[in-house]
Amino acid sequence: MGVCFMTGDKILVVEDDFITALEIKRLLETYGYQSYSASSSDDALLTAVEIKPNLILMDVKIRGEDDGIKTTLKIKELIDVPVIYLTAYIDHQLMESIKLTRPVACILKPFECNELISNIEIASYIHNTDLNRKNGIQDSSIIFYAMIGNLLATSLNLNEKNKFLADFSRNFEE
Repeated sequence: MGVCFMTGDKILVVEDDFITALEIKRLLETYGYQSYSASSSDDALLTAVEIKPNLILMDVKIRGEDDGIKTTLKIKELIDVPVIYLTAYIDHQLMESIKLTRPVACILKPFECNELISNIEIASYIHNTDLNRKNGIQDSSIIFYAMIGNLLATSLNLNEKNKFLADFSRNFEE
């Protein structure tokens, strides 16, 4: 067994074959993940919104009105979550459709356990790093604007404040 760096992450397995879904869920739980399952597009959408998974393993062919690709698009409109596709068949047209959803990986079935776990680990790491970077940028902006606000409130008279803000806005837009 390998080392699981993201132990406890919630992973939604969207797979319409019960045996395959059960095998994947058992594997994930062996590695310390919390696993949830869905077998149709509607069930996947509802479950994803409810549990807000850290990652989704999405079969391309699932039950329901929508396939895994359309379901992924709908889920990503509602929550920010990385997706790894699982498929038994791939061709150029299918790959082009998959790429439009910006997945972190596409794994062909049958797959090795280590292949799946290593792709999950990389996807989780990249997604968490991206979130931290986005949050850091947002936090820096908040701090920056708070500092400007404090500077304006304490040291400048009204004319100087207006001039400073006008200059700042003009520079910021450039």
